[in-house]
Parts: sequence; C-alpha cells; structure tokens
Amino acid sequence: LATLIEDDSPRHQVQAQSYLTLPRDVEVDLMYYGVGHLANQAVPGYHRLDARLGWRPQAPVRLALVVQNLG
Repeated sequence: LATLIEDDSPRHQVQAQSYLTLPRDVEVDLMYYGVGHLANQAVPGYHRLDARLGWRPQAPVRLALVVQNLG
C-alpha cells in the first residue's frame, strides 16, 4: 500500500493554450505547460512550449507542422 507523503505532488501547475484562426484557413496554436518541482523526491520542475501551424487547403485535407518542447 502506498503512503502519501507531503511534497509527493507538485505545488504549482499551469497550462495555457491559445488557438488562432487566420485568413486563408491558416491556424496557429500555442500550448504552455509548467510543473513545479517535487521536493521530497528531488525531481526538478519543468516548463514546456508546444506550437502548431496548420493549413486547410480544402476539406477534408489538413496539413500541420508541430513543434514540441520549445522551452
């Protein structure tokens, strides 16, 4: 049976997302994630930024370029 110990979960977590549709069916999405450290387990916190550039030349075709972990 696992025992819960203080600081086994990050104290802070944040997630923010932005979705933008531009003319000519171009889409730009940004996603940010931040997680605090786990002091009791000596695990560092981290930040991550993901981005997606998409285009719909005609339905149902979608093309996208995705980049993860920019931060």
